[in-house]
Amino acid sequence: MEPEVLMLDGTSEKVDYSLPLFPTSEREIISKEKGDGKLDGASDVILFKIDVPANRYDLLCLEGLVRGLQVFKERIDAPRYKRITPADSQLQRLFITEETAAVRPFAVAAVLRNITFTQERYENFIDLQEKLHQNICRRRTLVAIGTHDLDTITGPFIYTAKPPSSIRFRPLNQRKEYTAPELMDLYRTDSHLKHFLHIIEDKPVYPAIYDSNGVLLSMPPIINGDHTKISLNTHNVFIECTATDLTKAKIVLDIMVTMFSEYCSQPFTRFKCPVFDPTWVSKSLSKWAKELRRDILDRAPPVHLAELAIQISHASEYLVSVSLDAASCAAQAFSNAVTIRRTVWLKAWQADLCSKKVPRQSPLSGLTSLWFQAGPNH
Repeated sequence: MEPEVLMLDGTSEKVDYSLPLFPTSEREIISKEKGDGKLDGASDVILFKIDVPANRYDLLCLEGLVRGLQVFKERIDAPRYKRITPADSQLQRLFITEETAAVRPFAVAAVLRNITFTQERYENFIDLQEKLHQNICRRRTLVAIGTHDLDTITGPFIYTAKPPSSIRFRPLNQRKEYTAPELMDLYRTDSHLKHFLHIIEDKPVYPAIYDSNGVLLSMPPIINGDHTKISLNTHNVFIECTATDLTKAKIVLDIMVTMFSEYCSQPFTRFKCPVFDPTWVSKSLSKWAKELRRDILDRAPPVHLAELAIQISHASEYLVSVSLDAASCAAQAFSNAVTIRRTVWLKAWQADLCSKKVPRQSPLSGLTSLWFQAGPNH
C-alpha cells in the first residue's frame, strides 16, 4: 500500500487521536527549545510527532509506519512474510573466512527480487538504512548495512578481511580507485563518514566483500563500491549486514527486507541467501562422521566393537582436520568443489564399508589401514 494513505484528510481536527500522534508546530518546537525570542519566521503549520517505541524499528520508515497504522485500524490484515528458497541456479551464497574474526566476524544476507523503485521509495530505502545505523546499529559499530544491485555482480560472495594496502576499489560516487589507506585519508574531512573511520582504522586487516569475479562490493562499515550502486532502475537487491553482534545483524536484515518487500512482484517475500562461516565444514563433517560411525557400529560383531570404535574415532578426527584445510582453500578460490567431492567420497566410502570392500582410490593416504585393522570378520 502506498505511503500516501498516511495523509489523514489534511487537518488536525480529523486526526484519530487514539493513534500515537502528537500535534505541534515549528513555532511551538522553537519556543520550547530556544525561547520566544527565536520565533521570527517560524511556521504555524500543524506537524505531527510520532512516539516510536525502542523496539519498533519498523516504524522508522514511512512504509512500516503506514503498515502499522493500517493494521492497528484494522483496515488490512498483518502481512505474512515468506522466505523463498530459489532454484539452485538463482541461489546466492555468502562465505565468511576466518580472517574476519580479527575485525568483524559476523554477516547475514538476503535478496529482494523484482522490486520496483520510485523516487520516493528509493529515498525511503536509503533513509531507513541511515536511521538503523544511528539506532540499533549504534553508529555502525554493531552492524553495518550494504545494499547492492545484484544484476551487476555474480555470486557466490566472499566476506573476508585483508591488509589495508591490498584493498583497492572505486568507492561510492567517486571517479577513481583508491586503496583503503587512501580512502581513510580522503574521508577524514568528510562530514558524514569521518565518524565511522575509528571503527576499523587501527585494525591490522579491513573487512571486504567480493563477488566471484573479484569485484569489491563494500568495505564495511565505511563505504560501498560504486560498481554495485542502487538506482531507480535496480530490480534485484542483494542486502548484506556485517556485524560484531549477530543478533542485531539478523534484526536489521529482517527490518530491511520486510519493510521493502511489499514493492516486489511477489509482495512480502525474500529470497534465501545461505551464509557459511568458518566452522560450517567442521560441523558438517562431524555430523557425517557420526552417521558413518553409527552405521558401521550397528553392523560390527561385538567381539571387535571396542577396537573398531576407537579406530573410527581416530579416523573421523583426521578426516575433519584434512577436510577443513581443503575447504578453507576452496573458500579462498570462491568454490566449494573440494568439499563437494569429499562428501561424495564419504558416501562411497560408507557403501564400500558396508559391503566389506576396501576403497580402491582413497584420497587420504594411509587412512584405509586405520579402518581395517579389526580383522577379517569386521
